[in-house]
Amino acid sequence: MDPLSACLLLLTCLADLSASETEWGGAVGESSYGPSSVQIVGVNVVTVGIPYGFQCIADCYPDCKYTWTRGNVTSQGHELSFQLLHVVPTQTLSCTVFNSETGDSSTVQKTLQVTAGPSNIQISGPTYLTYGAESIFICSAICYPACSFSWTVSWEGQTLSKAQGSNISVTPYTGTVLEEHLICEAMDTVSHLYISSSLSLPVASISDISIVGDTTVTMGKSYMFTCYAACYPSCNIVWKYMGRTYEGNQVQIPIYHQGDMKIACHLEITFNDYTKIEPLTCEATNIISHSISTSVRNLTVIDPISVHPSSAGLPTGERPFSLQCVGPQNHASITWLWNKLPMPASERVLFSSDGTMTFNPLLHTDDGLYQCVVADGGTPIQSVGYQMQVNYGPYRVGISGGDILTVGVLYHFNCSVDCYPACLLTWTWGNVTSHGPHFSLQIEELIPPQLLTCTAVNPLIGVELAGEETIQVIAGPTNIQISGPGFLTAGVASNFSCSADCYSSCSYSWTLTEEGLMINTAQGNTISVTPSTSVKNVFETLTCTAQDTASHLSISSSLSLPVARGPDAVSILNPYGGLVGGLMYAQPGSTIELQCVTTCYPVCSISWFYGGLLLATNSSISFTPVAPPYTTPLTCVALNPATKHNFTAEVTVGVSDGPKNVVIEGPASLEIGVTATLTCSADCSPSCSFQWTVYGKTMTGSVIDITVNRYISEESISCQARNTFTGNTATTNETLRVSDPQWCGC
Repeated sequence: MDPLSACLLLLTCLADLSASETEWGGAVGESSYGPSSVQIVGVNVVTVGIPYGFQCIADCYPDCKYTWTRGNVTSQGHELSFQLLHVVPTQTLSCTVFNSETGDSSTVQKTLQVTAGPSNIQISGPTYLTYGAESIFICSAICYPACSFSWTVSWEGQTLSKAQGSNISVTPYTGTVLEEHLICEAMDTVSHLYISSSLSLPVASISDISIVGDTTVTMGKSYMFTCYAACYPSCNIVWKYMGRTYEGNQVQIPIYHQGDMKIACHLEITFNDYTKIEPLTCEATNIISHSISTSVRNLTVIDPISVHPSSAGLPTGERPFSLQCVGPQNHASITWLWNKLPMPASERVLFSSDGTMTFNPLLHTDDGLYQCVVADGGTPIQSVGYQMQVNYGPYRVGISGGDILTVGVLYHFNCSVDCYPACLLTWTWGNVTSHGPHFSLQIEELIPPQLLTCTAVNPLIGVELAGEETIQVIAGPTNIQISGPGFLTAGVASNFSCSADCYSSCSYSWTLTEEGLMINTAQGNTISVTPSTSVKNVFETLTCTAQDTASHLSISSSLSLPVARGPDAVSILNPYGGLVGGLMYAQPGSTIELQCVTTCYPVCSISWFYGGLLLATNSSISFTPVAPPYTTPLTCVALNPATKHNFTAEVTVGVSDGPKNVVIEGPASLEIGVTATLTCSADCSPSCSFQWTVYGKTMTGSVIDITVNRYISEESISCQARNTFTGNTATTNETLRVSDPQWCGC
């Protein structure tokens, strides 16, 4: 019986016992009471797919009526059973207890948390373990709201390790463990229900690989070798020897004290290809993990047959030479190989019955490995090879490095030759000799054509051969010069020419650059250059390159040419940097400071003229104007010394004067009520302003209108003239008689 059923059974028993006690202890006709102490008995967490039972109990007399509510579903009775078929939100159970005698009721609620699973547990990962290597496994399951995972790794019922989480890394415990058991347990984090899954994982391994057999073998004989390897669950074994792979004969041998199987692979091989020492390799591959382990045995090969020269002396080109196959076998069964390929007979290569092969003559192309193959009724046996190196040459002596030399230039020459062993090389240039494959030569003056000779001597056979090269000596290019003006003028074409000393002629090319950027190129010994009028830079670089048409050597020469421009405009400025207009004034006896400014390259010369006479030749001047006259022209002239272009700016300088000779003009008398016009004038340079005082009031302007409205005999009038440049003043006064035409005089 599960704990939940036992708990429900116990609650039911307790409820029945309580009821019985009430029935036994209560008196018939006892007064009604309740419901009170209402409660719901049952679990707090329900899992989808599992049936659950709940009880509603209360203190109540007589028996009460019980009503259950879950969502929109109601049922009667003090017990409720239900089973969720799918995941739903949190469930609320309500139990209402009603006493029909008293009419009282009471309701209690219970909130149930819903879970699902665990189910569908799976372990994913490799199907085997590899000794010494890490393997990753992942456990998954369906849980609501979530699962927790735990792992157990065991071997033969013994727990090796435990871990938490959905992943686990497993490394086999020891090399003797053949299988490990992996268990994953998934538990719902709320209901604590769990399920588990397990895997039995074989441990793949290879160990103790070795080769048993002879270490010294003789050509033409068969030998047996055995390779042993401890593998689980099994291995495939192959043999490798001299670039070939052999399967061999493989069997499994049990080794009971270790509990696993040892693989044995037999190989029978007949040696018929000679090398002095060659490794024999056994390679075992685990059928599950595909890991590889090897064992190597170096075999010393003995060959009873060999090839030796039968001619005296060294093999030398263009002379007869013989090789002989030496061994105990019958000479009639001999076949010759050259570089592992059959050697055919020819008019130059002859085979004899005593096992001799003769070259007549021997050529340097006969270099290579020579073997004889002897077949005496059994497996053919290849002999120990003879590596023949033919001594030959010299052939084809060649000189590289050029045949046209320029005076003053160092040249290097190489001498090449076909020769074995290496030839001794000697250079001859006139009465100069030098040894070795390289020769350097520098000629300091023009000389007639002359032979350069390289002589090659074979030190072993004493043969020599010479190679020659006719050397022609030339001079140049040298003494390069550029002719033309010393500057450029913006917008104006300037012509330049280039010359140099060459043998026999020069070709010329030009480049024109501005601040490192190439703006023009040309061919030929002359060029015309016209700087742009919009260019802002003041220098351009002109380069001429002269190339000798025979040697193709070249030299260059460059000129840095200033670009003359301006003057484009001239301005006259005051000491504060302000531009002076066409007319300016100065006080008598004062000093004027002015500056003449222009844009010009090279720097322009400045000349000042006052009243047509030269005043100064500096860009800045300080002078005192003369008077009279009161206005005089002042001129600044800027002259470009390279282009001779000039530009002029002019200002008229005036000397202030006055006011003087202040005069009031108008009627000699004033008439009451009649408007009179008065004019004030003065001698003033450059100009004057005027202020009047009339019957105690002030008025401005050179002309005013006044009207006398009072009965007086005379009126005093004054006019003040003020120089607008100097501020100097002068005043004149007049007294005008006032008359009244309406007055009769009585």
